[in-house]
Amino acid sequence: NFNREKQFDEICSRALTDEEKAKAAYSWILDNITYDYDCNPIYQYSNLDNTLQTKKGICYDIANLFTAICRSQNIPCYSIDGYLKENSQYKHTWNRVYVGGALYAVDITVDLSAKVLYGFFRINSYDEPDTNYIITRITENRLIRNGTWDEKHPSSYFVLKIKSCRNTQNYSMLYVLK
Repeated sequence: NFNREKQFDEICSRALTDEEKAKAAYSWILDNITYDYDCNPIYQYSNLDNTLQTKKGICYDIANLFTAICRSQNIPCYSIDGYLKENSQYKHTWNRVYVGGALYAVDITVDLSAKVLYGFFRINSYDEPDTNYIITRITENRLIRNGTWDEKHPSSYFVLKIKSCRNTQNYSMLYVLK
């Protein structure tokens, strides 16, 4: 049987910090997953196990795989959907991850074919506009309004629970401005 939890733990096994784990997930995807140019996105739905077994996917699959690996390690991470500013027909999905006390934009799909890696690009808020894309959806974060994460949990913050892929009882806790 295919055990993605075990695989995700193995991917992050040498990492000690959340930042190292997120970067291990990023590097593993870059080294092991290829963009599926033969995919017809109109008829495709994302299937995490299929992406892991075929080692192929489109941006949506790749972003969701990164989210799943991070969440399996209890690292707050979510996917962003949008379209290219110059061409609204060009749809795209990428990530935002919270590690080391900061929020980062991560676009592994672009990095699969880039000569210069996008890597982890520090941003100031969960809904900060992207330079190249118009954001149309921030998954799992519809309740957040102009907030930033704070690890100290002050009373002026509320908790947004994001389910990890391990089980429904395991959450990555996000603390967001009220």
